[in-house]
Amino acid sequence: MTYVRGFGLLVAIAMASLVGCENPAMQKRTARREKSLQQTASLLAECEADLAERLGRTLDELRERHERDVARTRENPSRIQRRLQDDADRWQARQPVHRNRIRDELKGDPANIERTLPKVLD
Repeated sequence: MTYVRGFGLLVAIAMASLVGCENPAMQKRTARREKSLQQTASLLAECEADLAERLGRTLDELRERHERDVARTRENPSRIQRRLQDDADRWQARQPVHRNRIRDELKGDPANIERTLPKVLD
């Protein structure tokens, strides 16, 4: 798209030079195009001036993230080991509760069996 605009500007300049600069409408168009070109060039210059600073901030952020990731990588094995041990300890501590609950579920309620057995057999 930029090439098309650039080509359009060259065509306009060429036409202005062929037609002559005495035409007021042509002078206004040329002035408008020159102003637009100057605005675009100044905007690009501002972007280029900020580029080094933005790049530096990005590199600083990447460096901090990398250092944080390296620290977490060192800490993760012990953290994972602690969590696994905590889960195993909790499971071991809850075994009597689970065993009693399973025994109660399997034992059933004789009164409930007497009520439901005739319905099952029908």
